[in-house]
Amino acid sequence: MIRVALAGVGAAAGSIWVPALRCCAGVELIAAADPDPSAIGRMARLDPKVAVHPDLAGLLADHAAVDWVVIATPPATHADLAIEALRAGKHVLCEKPLAATVAHADAVLEVAAGSTGVLAVNHEMRCLPMVAEPLARLRRGDDGALLFAQVWQTVVDPPTTSWRSAGRTLAEFGTHAIDLLVAAFGESPHAVQAVISKPEGFSGDPVDLVTLFFSGGRVGHVVLDRVCRGQHRYLELRFDCARASLRASMGGKAKVSVGIDARSRRPALRVDAAGGGQAWVEVGSDRSVIARNPTGALADATRRHAEDVFAAVGRGASPPGSGSEARQILAIVEAAYASAETGTRLSL
Repeated sequence: MIRVALAGVGAAAGSIWVPALRCCAGVELIAAADPDPSAIGRMARLDPKVAVHPDLAGLLADHAAVDWVVIATPPATHADLAIEALRAGKHVLCEKPLAATVAHADAVLEVAAGSTGVLAVNHEMRCLPMVAEPLARLRRGDDGALLFAQVWQTVVDPPTTSWRSAGRTLAEFGTHAIDLLVAAFGESPHAVQAVISKPEGFSGDPVDLVTLFFSGGRVGHVVLDRVCRGQHRYLELRFDCARASLRASMGGKAKVSVGIDARSRRPALRVDAAGGGQAWVEVGSDRSVIARNPTGALADATRRHAEDVFAAVGRGASPPGSGSEARQILAIVEAAYASAETGTRLSL
């Protein structure tokens, strides 16, 4: 049995981590830590068997048998909590981003290098069925070489500073988007160019346009739009390959489309229905669904990722979403902000 402690009993714990850990095979959540007194009541509603401590130090003192510490707190606290857990010899599975800055991430990695604990980060989007199946097709070369990829999000946030990352959209959801492009191309980009727009009355960076440059003249593009008053799409993907396009859309939808096929000029009828998102292959107007997300897709993807991480560490292998991989994503995010500030394309 893998014994897990949870640092942070906020929204992420309630909607993602507690449901995910509850469904992980061979895993028991035995304790939690949160300085907010109301966390005791929240955890009692989530899992009344789990004791809540006001800090991680007290938790580890009372529960020395903990194997893993899951960190589900705001990003500014990630580095200190990860260092504390690693110094206690515990494995760490941290919410993304690994830290607020690359310098803080490097401090965590330095401690991890001298610890018996292993560091991993929850880049769980790769484990969504609507993402995992297209990525598998790319690895197998089913549709030819990947030539262009795009990841985008269109939602609306209040024009105020977010606690999650001080209103920095690219530092928050952008870590997922960039991680997916790195996974799709199977390599890190060699350059980045970004444009960040902040409409009047908004804080942070509610509109981010980021281009990543990969080998062979291939590019990936990220569009993060947090000012959208139209249809909200939490995650959209397009992977344009030599022989087909792979598409994915996250979020419930039911849609009937009637039109004329641009190539054959014949009438075309399309019916789409997905509760939690789906992926499909497109060749012209021909479309085949290849994967669908379950309900509670983020908790399910986190469960899949956590099981993969636990299994890898159990057999002595490097886990998916390792600390070094997460540090790489964070460095790309920082370079994108620097590119936007200077108005230049930056080499990585």
